[in-house]
Parts: sequence; structure tokens; C-alpha cells
Amino acid sequence: MAGTYFTVSKKTTHLISQAYWPIVEELFPELSPNEAKTVYLYTLGFSLRIIACELAVSMNTVRTYLTRAKDKMVLNSLVEIRQICNGRISLQILYFITLSNH
Repeated sequence: MAGTYFTVSKKTTHLISQAYWPIVEELFPELSPNEAKTVYLYTLGFSLRIIACELAVSMNTVRTYLTRAKDKMVLNSLVEIRQICNGRISLQILYFITLSNH
């Protein structure tokens, strides 16, 4: 069965502009900067391997960041992490829309 596969080179440019990281970190004040970045990338649907490459850490470290985030946010699953992250992003977008209309 044929499939499409790709690898990520360590020389690859970043998936997310580094300028956005402070915004991501503000969305999750209860998390460390690396945990916040991991949660955000996970919410966008990136695999653990891709997240590890983006943050220049191991996949085990990515798993640790997600587990710590889940514990700090007192959540039961990674699905809940995605829901919370999407909710916070949506609220931030609504806030900026409201600001631009006034």
C-alpha cells in the first residue's frame, strides 16, 4: 500500500513564526513557555515528531510537556487540552475583533 511520507530536516524553517510565541505563552499563563508551545502545536494537529523537531527536543520531552500541561490545567485527556486551547484562541480572536470595531 503506497502512502505519502515526509521527513523534517533539522535545517527546516520553523513552522510557526517565532514572533508569535509570546502570544501563545500569554494564552497559557499557567504553563511554562515550552509547555505552551507544545500545547499550541498539538492543538494545530502536528504530530509529536514534528513538534519535537520544531522545538528541538525529543519526542519523550514533548510527551512530558503535554502530561505536565494536562496536570497543571487539571484536565483528564489531551482532547480536553485541544478544546481549551481552541476556546482560548477563539476568545482572543473575538477580543481583537471587538477592539478593531471601536
